[in-house]
Amino acid sequence: LASEAGIRGPVLPHVEQLVFYAHHGLPSIDLRLFRHFSRQLRQSTARLWLMLYRQKETGVRPLTNISWMIEAGACVWGNGTVRRAWPSVFARTSEMAASTTDPNHRRYWWFHCTLLAWNHTYGHAYPKALFWWRVEPDVLVAEWASFIRLADTSHSDVLLPNFVTAKQHPTYPHWQRNKHLLAGVPRREWVYSLVSIGRYSRRFMHLMAARWAAGQVAYEEIFLPMSCTAREGCRRDSFRSLLGSGLHFRFRPNWNCTTFLRSAMSVSRPLLWHPVKRRQCWADYLDACGGNSSRPGSCARLLQEVQW
Repeated sequence: LASEAGIRGPVLPHVEQLVFYAHHGLPSIDLRLFRHFSRQLRQSTARLWLMLYRQKETGVRPLTNISWMIEAGACVWGNGTVRRAWPSVFARTSEMAASTTDPNHRRYWWFHCTLLAWNHTYGHAYPKALFWWRVEPDVLVAEWASFIRLADTSHSDVLLPNFVTAKQHPTYPHWQRNKHLLAGVPRREWVYSLVSIGRYSRRFMHLMAARWAAGQVAYEEIFLPMSCTAREGCRRDSFRSLLGSGLHFRFRPNWNCTTFLRSAMSVSRPLLWHPVKRRQCWADYLDACGGNSSRPGSCARLLQEVQW
């Protein structure tokens, strides 16, 4: 796969964190947002990548035109990518995904492979990377560089929104569907988390590499947090503990874009919101103020032109 990627050798040795946006569609609004996010991240040691999922894709192909538009790396991958490089992961994932009737939820059996496919193809170009982020497009962060700095205060290997125990949510359907992963683990230690945004350390990537090599897979809301255990020297932390009232994270219903926008304008601390399905107001705002969301006062005049 690496020969198809178009990157040979360590091109950005100073980069310590990679922020992947995992997408399976690509509306123009998100292209605008990704360009702003990429510029924000340049104020840190992190860089942005777009990982576009196409089910029938068989390799990891660079998306040169899109990369130019968003000023960041971009590539496409798919189920065929996994089948070619990791046939045992493909076979097990296909089997388990087939048991999920919802097409959207079915994709979540595959999305953890984003980290696998990218690292296998492009990882050599970032030899000093310490953390890998994976973010879904309906997650909004008020300003990425300051958010990265806040996350840097946590030295955890897995940083996810919030951990939910089996005692708190005994009817969570994936407990039953993932007993192969939970076997031998006391029920009091079972946890899951929404994985719409997560940060993963180099140590955790090594742990996952061993699981992938053995053909182990599970539903990622369980697979990712339950693959990080104290027994393996792996540490977990939550965005809830870092952000407190700055975390507006839920499964549903959707947040209104203008609710997020007003919050981002009125407070200076980092914010994390999910899900925001309609994101045009944020793209319009960032376009209007030159992408500098950390100085809302300087954008007041231009905000009159933004569609609320």
